Amino acid sequence: MPLVGTLNVVKFHILIIFSTRKIMLSAFSNWNRPLLTGIALSTLVLLASLLMTNSNPSSLIPIDYPAAIIAQDNLESSTKKGLLPGKFRVRLQRNENLVSLFDRLLLGSGEITGMLNSLSTTERRRLSRLAVGTDIYISLTDSDRLQELIVMEGPIEGRRYYRKNSNKNSNKGGGFAVAKYQAEYRAKYKYNGGTITSSLYQDGINQGLSGRLILNFAEIFAFDIDFANDVRSGDSFAILLEDLYVENRSVKEDTIAVAEFINNKKSILAIRYANSAGEVGYFTPKGESMQSRFLRMPISLARISSRFNPKRLHPVLKIVRPHNGVDFAARRGTPVFTTGNGRASLVGNNGGYGKTVIIDHGDGYTTLYAHLRGFARGMRKGKVVKQGQVIGYVGTTGVSTGPHLHYEFRIRGRHRDPLRVQLARSINLDKKELPRFLAHSEILLAKYHKSRSDRDEVVSRGN
Repeated sequence: MPLVGTLNVVKFHILIIFSTRKIMLSAFSNWNRPLLTGIALSTLVLLASLLMTNSNPSSLIPIDYPAAIIAQDNLESSTKKGLLPGKFRVRLQRNENLVSLFDRLLLGSGEITGMLNSLSTTERRRLSRLAVGTDIYISLTDSDRLQELIVMEGPIEGRRYYRKNSNKNSNKGGGFAVAKYQAEYRAKYKYNGGTITSSLYQDGINQGLSGRLILNFAEIFAFDIDFANDVRSGDSFAILLEDLYVENRSVKEDTIAVAEFINNKKSILAIRYANSAGEVGYFTPKGESMQSRFLRMPISLARISSRFNPKRLHPVLKIVRPHNGVDFAARRGTPVFTTGNGRASLVGNNGGYGKTVIIDHGDGYTTLYAHLRGFARGMRKGKVVKQGQVIGYVGTTGVSTGPHLHYEFRIRGRHRDPLRVQLARSINLDKKELPRFLAHSEILLAKYHKSRSDRDEVVSRGN
């Protein structure tokens, strides 16, 4: 054990002993003071001798020993790795960095500073910004030298810092190397689902789903379904949830692996998939992205007050005039966001439309947002915007009967019904990625259908 670490612990126990002595003397003033002093000093000598003879840092702190792990030097290859002597997991505490962590573990700061000095500026900066609660694996040589440090950046992903020399018991070091890391994990799956009787949110809550999980489910289908207006009684929803376990402890719960929504007897199925570059998304069983080039709605949870209608009687002018968009009734000031990536071609007053934003999405696609109260900060003609970015706020400017958003969708100048136009998928898997996805999809769908079948069987039996 490093001498500095030992002395720190001795100092701590000295403080405790003499604090205890002071309390004892105050509480028991009739006791023999020299006797109490003798007891305290004897205890101090005993503790010091125990500390000086104990050279195993793992016995001084509670540690959890991990199961086998996978060390991944690159994304293409990975090899199994057994436990090294002196390997344990610790968790970073508040106001703690790697140096103070090593001091707490009585390993001495010299080991970690030596590693840090051999790393690039980027890696040192990364390690200086670790969050409270970060899990860290430490591997030591038989002589308590630092052999390997694994910093977890997610439930199963992290970065591995390891000594370059191959002999783990050697005291001669050639610096440290860095590699990507993925822990060995186990996945468990569970099914949930139900029928819509009032709303997706309420019926999901009735099935025991959390509000956060219901919103995540709705986001998966946001490009295909307007949950505020399209959902009807008798529709159904179902999900296969994935829980991840590392070292037999849960590290991530309730990830939606498969989701299905049946709307007006039409089934839409989504499968979660991480491609070979680590990018995660949801795809149809054919490998088409659930994400569309355009969002179906430019406003959240708003009521449709007027639909696309070429022969509508105008509520103010009282003449038959085509209504070439959709009106969403909402409170004044409600954020309005662009439904697709593009560049603003108009930001300003536009006659009867009032304050208006027009976005040019390229390839002949444009969208219009009218009757706005005002514009988002920085909005101006020529500004590049991203899908879902707030561009303005609901108002009642121009020819308007009350606060609402008027939204138009045009293809090469021709108005189309925003709620019915077929929206192309934005990202599809390429041919090289597709076989890997199909294999992954087959496994998940088999688990999904079996779980649903088992659930239906239990329900049909009345259990």
